[in-house]
Amino acid sequence: MHVLLRLAATKCPLSTFGSDEIRWAGNNTGNFTVSSAYTVRKGIAFGLEEDVWKLIHQIMTNKERVRRHVSSDSQCHLCHSPVEDIDHALCKCPHAFLVWRELVKPRFLTDF
Repeated sequence: MHVLLRLAATKCPLSTFGSDEIRWAGNNTGNFTVSSAYTVRKGIAFGLEEDVWKLIHQIMTNKERVRRHVSSDSQCHLCHSPVEDIDHALCKCPHAFLVWRELVKPRFLTDF
């Protein structure tokens, strides 16, 4: 309800600012081209891959804790598998698989 009241109280922009336009943000001209779409997609995919790579390598698994001498137990505390590494923590652990089962379409679950 609070959001609705704030929206109702918001003044519309003055017509002196000009009318709104739909413009493509993928290039300097504002016009869509297939080439600019590929460029945008490539930039997003590359950035995403890099971010995912960094994220995965920052996960502190029990195997990594043992390697860094922070712990002496590399076991998964959820399913009691002898070693909790990245592959186990994200894919092989039955508890992780429950999460993937909610997020991924059933036909793709075999890829795990």
